[in-house]
Amino acid sequence: MYKHNGVYFDFPESWEVVDDDGDDIIRAITIECPNNGFYTMDIYNSAQAPSIEKYITGALKYFTKELPFGCKVINESTQQVEKAIYQNLEIEGLRVEFTVRTLFRKKIDI
Repeated sequence: MYKHNGVYFDFPESWEVVDDDGDDIIRAITIECPNNGFYTMDIYNSAQAPSIEKYITGALKYFTKELPFGCKVINESTQQVEKAIYQNLEIEGLRVEFTVRTLFRKKIDI
């Protein structure tokens, strides 16, 4: 279990929190998983939070810019609304999926 500065959540034992950094506007917590993937949780001051659409657009642009040489996104991203119940509260989010192709023609669905 991760518990720090009012944020707590469970994650698999083989994963590791590698960064928890923030300022007055945003706090970002990054978790690394064994397949070299990363999960990032951004926590905003509610008065300064962007819309979910603006956030996703910015995140996709950043992701695409940071891809290693020989990799590119080969299709338009798809979005699907997902809902979860946590402590009797319904939480709504978006699942964004797209495909990355490497120089060696290996497709990676994300």
